[in-house]
Amino acid sequence: MESLDWVTVSLLDCPLRFNDTMIRKRIASWINEECNASFTCGLENQLNENHIVMGHYKCESDSNELRLIALHNCSVGLHQRNVLPAHLLGLVLQSREHLLSFLLHSEVLSATVHRRLKGTPASTTISNQTVFALLVALTVFAFFMLLLIYFSQIYVNWTRIVKGGWSHNDYRKAPHVQYTSGRITLNGQLCTRNY
Repeated sequence: MESLDWVTVSLLDCPLRFNDTMIRKRIASWINEECNASFTCGLENQLNENHIVMGHYKCESDSNELRLIALHNCSVGLHQRNVLPAHLLGLVLQSREHLLSFLLHSEVLSATVHRRLKGTPASTTISNQTVFALLVALTVFAFFMLLLIYFSQIYVNWTRIVKGGWSHNDYRKAPHVQYTSGRITLNGQLCTRNY
């Protein structure tokens, strides 16, 4: 399956009614105006409502979305090479955000580009809240690891253990004594007991 770049328009409220033909006509005219005035779009002909495809409309409690795509040639079909670059459509929608809000009867929160496989409307992007929660969790984990390392360094002074001394004069290194059955070895020298 070929992947396509869709523009997802996130809305504040769920529009109870809107005229999709009017919206597609307006978006097509906005693209024509912007491409003639300021953008280099590579359009051969003027676009009309048949060039604008509404791929998905979701109206739920957590998010309200509308996915759009613009075609160069409406008779060819949905192929990436026939699709107007999504960033251009996104720029046009952002420049006409207030007019789009009026047509949709809802405030437009954002217009972002998402790559989807043809026929799969499910979102594969990670939301900002998920990324933020992951960063907070990693920061808290790193903070506790640093605290654990810091307090283990205070509790067990590893450098003094390695050198053989604890803290100032509290600990003296005992001579190496090895006990055997009738004799004592002290620092490597053999000593005998006097009875």
